Amino acid sequence: MTVVNQQHVLLHCSYVQYTIIIVGLGTYVIVFNPNNLVIQSAKSYQILRDQLVKELKVAKDEKDFWLIKGGRFDAFQPQHEKAHPSEWWVMIFLFRTLTMKVAEVL
Repeated sequence: MTVVNQQHVLLHCSYVQYTIIIVGLGTYVIVFNPNNLVIQSAKSYQILRDQLVKELKVAKDEKDFWLIKGGRFDAFQPQHEKAHPSEWWVMIFLFRTLTMKVAEVL
């Protein structure tokens, strides 16, 4: 084996070793901290969700579809008496907004 091939093999092995270490540590973090991960994810999502719902409530479109959906997120809904609007509407609105911004640029 030439010196160049040996260096290439050693370099490749070090990348594999680093990848194994990172994946292993990531796995342990997820396995041993699920409650913390869930709480932090919920907090992050809540911040994004609140901002998107604010935008959703003032969105102008045909037939005020998003305006109506946004209003439903603020309605007082006692548990088990009214159906809550699906959280997927928030993500659909985000995707729609991003798509429209990209379309404007193009």
